[in-house]
Amino acid sequence: MDALLGKMSDTDTAKRFNISRTSVYNRRNQLGIPRLPQQNSSPPPPMGGWNKHKWDTRYLALLGTMPDHKLATLMGVDKSTVGRKRRSLSIPSYETQNRLLTWSPEMDQLLGTSPDPVIAERLDISAPSVAHRRYELSIPSYQSNHRLIPENVSCKDPQSQTFYTQRRNAMISNLPHNFTLKDWEFACSFFGHKCAYCQAEKPLTQDHLVAVSNGGGYTPENIIPACGSCNSTKFTHTWQEWVSSQFPNDEAKATITKIERYQLTVASPSSASTAGR
Repeated sequence: MDALLGKMSDTDTAKRFNISRTSVYNRRNQLGIPRLPQQNSSPPPPMGGWNKHKWDTRYLALLGTMPDHKLATLMGVDKSTVGRKRRSLSIPSYETQNRLLTWSPEMDQLLGTSPDPVIAERLDISAPSVAHRRYELSIPSYQSNHRLIPENVSCKDPQSQTFYTQRRNAMISNLPHNFTLKDWEFACSFFGHKCAYCQAEKPLTQDHLVAVSNGGGYTPENIIPACGSCNSTKFTHTWQEWVSSQFPNDEAKATITKIERYQLTVASPSSASTAGR
């Protein structure tokens, strides 16, 4: 056995005598025998590791919408490749999203009314999670529905898209739907272009004080500007009770008073000219 040390690789020697490679390595070092020179040694791995995978956009869109091992099988790669890419993009796993997220009827009503990333930002979840829920309910994507917006409205104008989408949803639900873009501009101005609940200067969404599922229409007195966090957290709760549970007593009373004053303002005849309706 000693005669073969250094004349063949430690791995081959270990296999030949059915012993561990470590034993061969230690014995060779003990006798001061150099290892067999490596022939045709492999080049160092490229930056990013071995088998660096070039991701196609269609597979990127599927990250988090199915278990990693299923996407790996679909792509013909190992599960760790999918997991590393998903984590590098901060996309939670399919199992995590479906375990932690509970969809309410009001959240489901948003599906298909805007691009998935926009809805995801509003609900503070990942876009793949929105897409997966939409697939479950067989709701077509916003891109399939955008032709329902009148031709004279720019598809690049998010306010116009929200306006016609909300009006369409209200019409479908047979609820009042006389809210206009001028009303929205007035509402944002009344609340200082901040969230009517927490006064955060975040991207604003149109929140129903009385949820559509509870009979709330798309009307001036029922729509106020709210950040995505407050809008999604309130769900279908009564807005006064929700405000009281979320903020300190004095702050909650001030918020409720201001919202009620807004409702009275838009309901009064003098506000019609101010709002431009």
